[in-house]
Amino acid sequence: NFTSWCQASFLRSVTFDDIREEGGFNSQTLLTVSRIEASGAKLSAEEKDALINSCHLKNVHSLYLLEQDLDDSFIQRLCQNTTLKRLINLDISKNTSITNQSLQSILE
Repeated sequence: NFTSWCQASFLRSVTFDDIREEGGFNSQTLLTVSRIEASGAKLSAEEKDALINSCHLKNVHSLYLLEQDLDDSFIQRLCQNTTLKRLINLDISKNTSITNQSLQSILE
């Protein structure tokens, strides 16, 4: 349908630095984001919490969280964010505290 096509054409990719410039993970500008990539400084504890709790990620289909010092608790809470139901690409490589427990949470 035409409305879906128009909406999809406005989706964009951003980096962590872009998100910081736009006001963080609670910014409504994230409603137009389909892809989030790591950049600049690692996410702070506050930014990780904001990401987990954000209600503005409904169009995100790709999330790249390489080398962010994530653990199983973060992944479990991330998986509980229903706003991320369109997520199909999740890269959590190089997070040494993630175990098979996280992989199970992702699969569920």
